[in-house]
Amino acid sequence: AVAPPLDPSRTPVHTAPGQPRARIGRVDPGRPARETMEHEADSPAGDFIGHALHKRLQALTEEIAAIRAGQDRESVHRLRVASRRLRQALTVFAPSLPHKRLAGWQKHLRQLTRALGEAREADVQLDWLEPVLASEPEIHARPGIARLHLRVLQHRQRLDFDLTAALDAWESSETTAEISDVLRHHGVRPLPDAARAVTERVDAMRALASCLDDVEQVDELHAMRIAAKRLRYTAELFAPLCDDQLEPALQDLRALQALLGDVHDCDVWLAWLPRFSAKELARTQRYFGHARPFGRLRPGLAYVAAQWQLHREAQFRALTAFWQRCETQDVWGKLLETMADLPSHIR
Repeated sequence: AVAPPLDPSRTPVHTAPGQPRARIGRVDPGRPARETMEHEADSPAGDFIGHALHKRLQALTEEIAAIRAGQDRESVHRLRVASRRLRQALTVFAPSLPHKRLAGWQKHLRQLTRALGEAREADVQLDWLEPVLASEPEIHARPGIARLHLRVLQHRQRLDFDLTAALDAWESSETTAEISDVLRHHGVRPLPDAARAVTERVDAMRALASCLDDVEQVDELHAMRIAAKRLRYTAELFAPLCDDQLEPALQDLRALQALLGDVHDCDVWLAWLPRFSAKELARTQRYFGHARPFGRLRPGLAYVAAQWQLHREAQFRALTAFWQRCETQDVWGKLLETMADLPSHIR
């Protein structure tokens, strides 16, 4: 039996080592505009927010170029992560940004992220199915697995048109240029309360932790995954202000997010497989006039469902054990203590 692996695509996107921090209250005229966010707000807050948003805008732009160049499936995942990081940064910095423009930026980002979601789910399915097929599963299971792979691949190819349209829509919205223009020429208001922003997200995540007592709370587990992701992206925003003090908590958040994400992938598979089977059965009946040929697909489909069910059970146990360790070691309390120790002009 081949157990589904932890989704490697959930590895966090890292910036290049040695990337310079934003300079407080000044702009280096010797650096090109794409590497430094020039703006007239001569303040630590303006400089910090400008650098943070520019870093996330640039990551998003680079991943769009990678997708258009057809580099690999991971470009879709990285772009989705980049869009969510930028959305979270805009949410956290909302009190410091012009409200009228902010709503439009968030709308365009949501549309881009949503368009990437279905493509990403298909990529996760293909990333699992391809090595399973290559490993030559038992002969009675192979037809069903091969049919699954064929249908997912066909679906993913169709989604390329939607993905291209979403990228075109994002670029035509000129959101990147608008955000850059606001930061460069109009400045920003004071930096939001960092400790409060992190505290709110810790509280939101912990409020959902009761779902770990019930393996069947699929929706609540999904909500907790989103809450953990928002906490991580928010903490990453303020990490440059804390030297390396947030890194232990960020490592735990990455691990927690990976476990929650892996459970979610299992839930997506297990919810989708019955729908796929019903649709494929109907297709078989229309084509042949009867359902007998579908019988050769059943063992493979049952094999896939059983593997994902076993994997979900194992990952849920790992998730609950990891959460208990975080609670015992007071990981979230220590994170909040670090944020509370920031200078008052930052908090």
